[in-house]
Amino acid sequence: MENKKLLTLIISIAIGVIIISLVIFFMNNSKEDNIGNETNSENLQENMEIETIVDENEFINSYLFKIYMGTDSYIPTFTDINSADEQWIWECAYRNLINFENLKPATTVKKEEIEKSAKQLFGDNFNKEFPKEGLEFWLEPQGNEYFYATASTEKDFYNDYVILSTESKNNLITATIVEYKYNEIFIGEPTKLDLYKVGTDEIVKSYDLEDSNSSNYSIEIEKLDEAILYVEEHPEQFSTAKVTFEHNKETDELYVVSVER
Repeated sequence: MENKKLLTLIISIAIGVIIISLVIFFMNNSKEDNIGNETNSENLQENMEIETIVDENEFINSYLFKIYMGTDSYIPTFTDINSADEQWIWECAYRNLINFENLKPATTVKKEEIEKSAKQLFGDNFNKEFPKEGLEFWLEPQGNEYFYATASTEKDFYNDYVILSTESKNNLITATIVEYKYNEIFIGEPTKLDLYKVGTDEIVKSYDLEDSNSSNYSIEIEKLDEAILYVEEHPEQFSTAKVTFEHNKETDELYVVSVER
């Protein structure tokens, strides 16, 4: 009888040990799953934040490219779009109206057309009228139309800035950009690429292009990519500007509000 009781006790203890072991096992697995889920959640959140930054930069870039002219001032400083430099305003409006990538100096536009283009670029707060007399040596009158008389800028078709950071508040987005300029690259010429600080003749960095030739311009592009990366990594050596935009969320359009330097 006593042996039977002892056997029953041993079996009960063994079952208890098995149950406790199973409980501990499942608890540990649950903790690991939770840690894994938290890690995955953190990684997902981080990836979403990176994608948001990239998307926002592309959104800003698509608008900046329309208003960032290749003049000495690139984009003027102003606190009210209606007080901004007139040559810049109407150059932006004209170039975007006729598609500046296919710009021909003899292309004529009407006063109403260029004003409509400016309104589309700068939003409802823009209320300037294009001068009837045109702009001397630039947009000159030809009857009731105007034509691009003088190419006052040299557009190199590379954005002469990089976006350093952005900050959003309500319907406003402020982008801090680093501005730079470089000597125009021709296939096979020149033998070096020079990076300049905007507004100066100061060469910040030079890249040797002596290996380039007229049939292969990959070296020029490679060096230009290196130069842009250098600007991103050394913004303190260049000029910076804060460009604020209004984001119309109904139309998903951006309009420049101010530029500070």
